Amino acid sequence: MLTSAARAQRVTLAKAGWTLAIADCPGVVDGLDRILAGWDLKRAPASRRRPVARICRTAAGGFAWVSFGTSEPVMWHARPPETEMDVLCDIHDVLFDWYLADHARHLAVHGAAAKFGDGLVVFPTMTKTGKSTLMVELARRGTTIFCDDVLAIE
Repeated sequence: MLTSAARAQRVTLAKAGWTLAIADCPGVVDGLDRILAGWDLKRAPASRRRPVARICRTAAGGFAWVSFGTSEPVMWHARPPETEMDVLCDIHDVLFDWYLADHARHLAVHGAAAKFGDGLVVFPTMTKTGKSTLMVELARRGTTIFCDDVLAIE
């Protein structure tokens, strides 16, 4: 059973025009500000306008995702997230899918990238292979990081 839609906080990604309704997940709403710098996030209380997706806690304490005409995270039915951080990671991933669907002329490489000299070194690889860990270490050493998960190419 889903929690009340009346308690949902609306978060609009102004540059993309997408609105998410997020209920009973304050850490998710706060976390979006940190992971989506530059997306011009706007917060507002719930309204009658239908969002592209609704994310909420279930009565059992888990999480649910309902999409309205957009894709949803692939694994939410087979393996729902266990923490708000998991929810944030899944929102981050699905936003890439939505962005690429809306911008067919773009290409995205799953990988990390860092600036060395005048060039960009890309580390394309699969999930859970240490991209972010590598980028944190490079950043700690003063290297400029371009991305740690997806490299968008126009």
